[in-house]
Amino acid sequence: MGNIKTKSNKNKILIYFITAIVITAIILTIIFFSTRKSALEKCADVGFIYIWGEQNKAYISKSFKEKISDNKNFKDFPYTKLFGICDQSQQQYPEKFKEKWGK
Repeated sequence: MGNIKTKSNKNKILIYFITAIVITAIILTIIFFSTRKSALEKCADVGFIYIWGEQNKAYISKSFKEKISDNKNFKDFPYTKLFGICDQSQQQYPEKFKEKWGK
C-alpha cells in the first residue's frame, strides 16, 4: 500500500512540474511577442533617429501608443508623419519594404 501512495505523490509532483513549465513557456511567449515592434514601427523609429538625432534615442523606447499620440513634441516632423511615410512606402514598394524591415 505504501508503494502505491509514493507513486501517486511522484505523479502529482510530476504533473505540477510539467504544468509550471507550460505556464512559464506561455508567459514567456506572450512577453516576447508583445514587445516585438512591427515593421512600420521599426521604420518610423529609424526615420525619427535620422531626423532628430541620437540625443532623442530615448524617445523611441516609449510605447507605440505614446509615440503616436504625441503631437506636441517635434512639431515640424512628428512621429505620426514618419509612421505615415513608412505606411505609404510599404504600400508602394511592398517587396522592398519587407526585405528591409521584415513583416
